[in-house]
Amino acid sequence: MYDWSRQWVLNTHGDPIYPCHEAVLIRVDRALRVDSPAYTFGHANEDDLKHEWAANYGVTYL
Repeated sequence: MYDWSRQWVLNTHGDPIYPCHEAVLIRVDRALRVDSPAYTFGHANEDDLKHEWAANYGVTYL
């Protein structure tokens, strides 16, 4: 898992910006909604942020 996550960090952000020395694997049992400061200070909405972050990190969401 470490090798995969390290390579993902390097591919996504590059070595000089985010050196990757360790990894933590976390199991999520449940997730609750969190209000982002981007809603208040950046005047963003949930759909815009979902699309922006999904595109940025190459992930999909339900």
